[in-house]
Amino acid sequence: MKSSSCLKNATLLRFLALLLGVQAMSSALLAMDSADTLPKGIWSPSIRIGYVSGIGQEYGSNGTLESLGDIHTMAFDATKLISIQPQAAQLVSALNQFGSQNLGDKINLGYLKFNIQPEINYYAPVFARGITDHWTIAIGAPIIHYSNNVGLESTGSNIDAIHSQVGYSSSQLNGAFNSLKVNLVTQAQQTLTSLGYKPLGQTNQTYLGDIQIASLYQFYHDDRFKVMAKTLIGLPTGPEADPNDLMSLDISGQTSLEQQFIVNYRLSAPLTLAGKVFYHYSFADHVDKRVPLDENDTLPAQDQTEKVTRKLGDAGGIGVSATYAAYERVAFSGGMELQTKAADRFSGSMPYDYAALSSATNTTYELMKLGVAYSTVTSYFKQESFLPFIASFEYSDTIAGVNMPRITTNELWLTMFF
Repeated sequence: MKSSSCLKNATLLRFLALLLGVQAMSSALLAMDSADTLPKGIWSPSIRIGYVSGIGQEYGSNGTLESLGDIHTMAFDATKLISIQPQAAQLVSALNQFGSQNLGDKINLGYLKFNIQPEINYYAPVFARGITDHWTIAIGAPIIHYSNNVGLESTGSNIDAIHSQVGYSSSQLNGAFNSLKVNLVTQAQQTLTSLGYKPLGQTNQTYLGDIQIASLYQFYHDDRFKVMAKTLIGLPTGPEADPNDLMSLDISGQTSLEQQFIVNYRLSAPLTLAGKVFYHYSFADHVDKRVPLDENDTLPAQDQTEKVTRKLGDAGGIGVSATYAAYERVAFSGGMELQTKAADRFSGSMPYDYAALSSATNTTYELMKLGVAYSTVTSYFKQESFLPFIASFEYSDTIAGVNMPRITTNELWLTMFF
């Protein structure tokens, strides 16, 4: 188990802030990375409903995709036993004297495996209004439901096999072997409890995330080009992570500012290309953290909890997309996004290893997006539809990354205008 969590939460923060970010637009068909704004005086309420899966897998520091269960599996071999129980060195040394097989070096208490099943559902009401024909203000409030089920199991112990191989004639060896015949799952939960952590198991949480305010200003447009500056402000309305809960989801309670520049180019009547660049800045704050004594202190004690100064790493990236209006009411979209984030920084006043909290918090990801939208806006102005609305569906998947969960999202977005 690592000191941060059985689920690496910190890398989700920037991604979900982007995912739950608010947008507003007035084009007849919803487009990825649109540079459109609402007409002056028009209100646009909408609701975004999404399901996030895949976060039980993670791209590691070398870009390899692994399950969190495999990443956090712990092997209790001879080296590990000696590091956590120094008196085990005597048993290892004694067993190595039996024959030429070095049985002591082969001793293994088994593997402690984690079965981790995190899921996130959300819905985000968004309210937007056209202040002028080229400036729109919007506000969104994500409601997040997070569930996780962490199961533990132990397998692969050879203690009984080696004990039977060396025999039961030595009472000293018998006592040493018997002390190692433990249930790793029970021992793990007891260790967590003794250190003040909540037991691993099931969790279900529903809460308000960080509210976002958006300003969308279209500062250039002609027959083919549109250019927009989009500013996103994140407010720390969501809860902070519980340092005593290894399953706590640390994706809220942050003040942030993101600046995007979006360009749309109408290549032909049905086809629009889009590009964007963005930079995300998180303001420094103070949060409760259990700080390790050193890099080997994977489960800091409760009395090592401190309100540390935290500065999440800045992030930047680019994106491209294309939207094809196949019919008057239907459009299809596809796009890619690349992002990189610097490592987080922590500091405090105690003689702790604050740098250990920053380990593997620098991230990159490559995101693929596909979408389809149905709009009645054009037909409404032709008096062929009763209400102007847009219904869209978007699928996105993290296809590559470093220190990043594989996040797959299915989102439905319903938008009205009046």
